[in-house]
Amino acid sequence: MRVEENKIKPLVLQFQETSEKEVFKEIIMAASDMIYHYPLIVFHKDIDQCSEFYIYFIEKFHKLLHKYDPSLSSFNTWFNIVLKSQCINWMNTRARKEKKKVKTVSMDTDQQHNEVAFVESIHQLQDNSTRDIISQSINKLNDFDQMLIRLLYFNIDDHLLRSLSSFNKRSLQDNISLIQDFLNN
Repeated sequence: MRVEENKIKPLVLQFQETSEKEVFKEIIMAASDMIYHYPLIVFHKDIDQCSEFYIYFIEKFHKLLHKYDPSLSSFNTWFNIVLKSQCINWMNTRARKEKKKVKTVSMDTDQQHNEVAFVESIHQLQDNSTRDIISQSINKLNDFDQMLIRLLYFNIDDHLLRSLSSFNKRSLQDNISLIQDFLNN
């Protein structure tokens, strides 16, 4: 995939000198198809991811264009290298964000909703013995480990908050504030 070198190169050089918005828009129009489809063609990403990458790239494109040096390479060579590097950066950023995602928990006190998140998925296995084994295994852990698992995977209810308050010697309100701060960060 390539952009029309003879059309875009003069625009890029003009943009580097003037930083005119209209010239930048013309460059975007000439390069948009290549930018948008790059993750699809090179990394086999889906259309939604192509849209995400397009937005990610366009936000940086203004500064990147000022780094092009026509004495070092053709625009297409430079542009392909920049697209590849930016696409890899974007994929790495997405991967880091995915790793940092923390499952949120409900602070709903309604007892019907106080089930373990992973136990809900186990319900789909339609295997009661598996759920029983997991519950028994959790109950065999020491109090601290049980509390950690319940805080990480259970919906937070009054019982769990009271247990936590008893364990860390803080008020219910202090623990609610701590949990809310953690979830917000």
